[in-house]
Amino acid sequence: VNQEDNNQELENPVDETPEEDNMPEEDETPEEEDTQDNNGTTTILNGTWLKACGPSESEFFDEEDREYDITTITFANNRFTTRAQTFIDSECLVPTEMELTLNLPSGPTSIDFNDVTLEGDFSLGNKITTVGGFESQEIDTVSTLINGIPYQDFVDALNAFTPGGFIDDASVYSIFRIDGNELTTGIDTEERNGATPEQREIMLDLDRVFIKQ
Repeated sequence: VNQEDNNQELENPVDETPEEDNMPEEDETPEEEDTQDNNGTTTILNGTWLKACGPSESEFFDEEDREYDITTITFANNRFTTRAQTFIDSECLVPTEMELTLNLPSGPTSIDFNDVTLEGDFSLGNKITTVGGFESQEIDTVSTLINGIPYQDFVDALNAFTPGGFIDDASVYSIFRIDGNELTTGIDTEERNGATPEQREIMLDLDRVFIKQ
């Protein structure tokens, strides 16, 4: 009987190492749509919201000059655009008439106050319960443009034009609540005018709501 050489090596050794390619892969979490504000808080505000014709308030006007408005707010990531059109009638058919020429750094500029557009940044804060018991969330806004004009230039020019000066409310500290397709925003009071974090508005304007478009 011929014996094989005990030192003969196997030409095709078996690789018993588990194949990693056949291992099941972990499920990957689908990427969420980028709807975060600049604090990384997911925002449910993105989109356009409309507040239909109704009684309005404004520091720019006396009540007899500005009685009704139609307001639209658009949120996109951490930017907002608010357009307020004002009227003298309850059906919002006849615009108010108030136009000022302000001396801006770029030169004398006419501003139509019956159609005002504010642009700026916003960030969301903590969820809170209002004094009325409604679940709401903090929102801070900083206006950077008004009718395309740098907001601070506008404030400085209006301060020079208006006796007694003008309150700079570029930053507003408020709250909001979303219920279905309805957006309710904060309203200022004498004690809580939204000028500082400590004076954050804590009441909702339940009389007039915005509807998602």
